[in-house]
Amino acid sequence: MMEIININLENICQYEPAILALEKVFPEGMRATSERIRDILQRKRKIVKAALSQGKYVGNIFGFCLTEQDIIEFDAQTEMNSDLTTLYIYNLAVSPEYQGNGIGGKLINSLLETAETLGYTTAKGYFREGASFSLMEKIGGKPKKTYLIHGENYCFCELDLSTKKLI
Repeated sequence: MMEIININLENICQYEPAILALEKVFPEGMRATSERIRDILQRKRKIVKAALSQGKYVGNIFGFCLTEQDIIEFDAQTEMNSDLTTLYIYNLAVSPEYQGNGIGGKLINSLLETAETLGYTTAKGYFREGASFSLMEKIGGKPKKTYLIHGENYCFCELDLSTKKLI
């Protein structure tokens, strides 16, 4: 049985080791640190979801409003802004042995449904070609530009939440 839960400051100690282990699916220079995760969890309008399969941690997705400091750190001045209606999607990850089972779709659906209740109207982010990028295309994300980041192709996408197609 698949369950999508919210990660917050109250339960992060239980799930942080699994989040950090799952970060290994990303190139080393892109992995979230414990400090970054806790910074995100302290933000007011963050959305952090996890997928559990029979109680086992198998995936996560983070979304939040960028700060000016984030934009500098992510070197994303041309695509991103700190507009309070724009959700930045960060680290959609599913354990390799669970990929291809719809977990990424469930995570992104849950994130976007919550985003709308928080007043977000647009979602943006960088998505790995062939993986999370395929999910963004299915829900109506519009590719804007492709980048080579740490040796892999990532596509910057934008999604108008009023036109999203849940999968």
